[in-house]
Amino acid sequence: MTPIEFRQQFISNALANPGIEQIPELKEQLSKFVQFDRETLVVRGIDQSAADFLAEGGLPQDAAPYLNFNAYSEQELKDLYDLYEMPKEIFPIGANGSGDPLGIEISSQAIVFLNHDANMQRVFINSSIQQFAQSLLCYQQLLKQGQGHELLERLQSIDPVATKAGSMWHAEARSNPYRV
Repeated sequence: MTPIEFRQQFISNALANPGIEQIPELKEQLSKFVQFDRETLVVRGIDQSAADFLAEGGLPQDAAPYLNFNAYSEQELKDLYDLYEMPKEIFPIGANGSGDPLGIEISSQAIVFLNHDANMQRVFINSSIQQFAQSLLCYQQLLKQGQGHELLERLQSIDPVATKAGSMWHAEARSNPYRV
């Protein structure tokens, strides 16, 4: 899936709910995507394919499960690394609903978050940005269909490592109100 295809499919799914057309502000909010600066990503150690994906298509400003994304300015990056003691081996791309920083691990290019309630313990999300985007789409579709209980089964074909105990998706599947 190309970055543009991801963006188009994500927005299409988000806007497919009945009644959204009558609420322009909500339609606009659901359509917002954050695009990242390719040069900043590459200079910070993000591989070319991930940098291309984030620069061309980006990520939704907000996505289930309670994730938000941000293309931080240089000053914001400096503050995250210095003031908030964000490890330099993580390039921040957003946060989860608990305020835990979400980012790309430079050494592996995996998507992770740092659990601030557990001394910034690394929690695995996906093996790559492309698999992360596919997982976001999958989750979005399953929630819309009321089939959240199928999350781990569906993610197995996208990124088997993301379904293991201790990962974000595993925890989400176990806490999802639609699970069996």
